[in-house]
Amino acid sequence: MRKIKIRFLGPIRRPTSVDASVPIDVEAGETVESLLERLGYDRRERSRIQILMGGQAVNSSQIVEEIDELTLFLPLGGG
Repeated sequence: MRKIKIRFLGPIRRPTSVDASVPIDVEAGETVESLLERLGYDRRERSRIQILMGGQAVNSSQIVEEIDELTLFLPLGGG
């Protein structure tokens, strides 16, 4: 088990169980999808969340690698 920080950008719902200043435990081999589910995001929310891992965009099936921070945000539209 290792610890990573979750960083939230913009108007994304922040789970009450997560304090962004405190690293959370991540199991070896855990995917981003399972981590988001564990944090309390429902299927609809998970499908809209954009994820950066180590500054690189990843999809929800990506295994959470040896990183310090995972960034979550909602894409913004406009024109």
